[in-house]
Amino acid sequence: MYTYFFLDCGFKLHKRCAELPLKMDHSCHRKHPLVLQFNSERRACKICQVTQGRGYLYGCSPCELAIHIDCLSPLPVIESLLAVQETNLQGQINQLKTELNEKVNNLVAEVRSRDLQIRQMEDHLQQLSKEHMQLTKNLEDELKLKIKDLEKEVDKQRNMILDVSEEKREVIRQLTFSLDHYRSGYKELQTFLKHKRQAFIAL
Repeated sequence: MYTYFFLDCGFKLHKRCAELPLKMDHSCHRKHPLVLQFNSERRACKICQVTQGRGYLYGCSPCELAIHIDCLSPLPVIESLLAVQETNLQGQINQLKTELNEKVNNLVAEVRSRDLQIRQMEDHLQQLSKEHMQLTKNLEDELKLKIKDLEKEVDKQRNMILDVSEEKREVIRQLTFSLDHYRSGYKELQTFLKHKRQAFIAL
């Protein structure tokens, strides 16, 4: 019983034939896909070895191969291929998941290693900062002691200078007193000699 009928040309087609795939893969011929085509060259079927009359079949023109539609099981083959493809895809997905998990684990390990290095650097910097602060404090204390020693030395030198100045002033006072004393004695001597000279002249 025909399902599809074209009024213009009288072409008739079964529903089952209309739903056949144009191309399909089959285990009996893995080199090329089988193509739905008209058996114009009347080739014998590779599976049943029977040469049918005019009609459609699956064939491979490069290999000059023909297989009857009824000798094939397209749906199971397609389902099998889909199952194989699904299995392959699932395997690829699992492989990608494994690789992704490995990369994520490596990345996490690298991040943890970097964090550890950063913490170690922070600890080292903190230790250096403490050592720097201690060194600065030691230098500051040492400078304070040196400043105190220098201040003491300056005070000592100032006192020595003051003492020397006082001694100099005392010597100057004594010299001034002696000079005044000698000057006064010299004036008295001059006065005495003057009186003596006048008395001598009067004689």
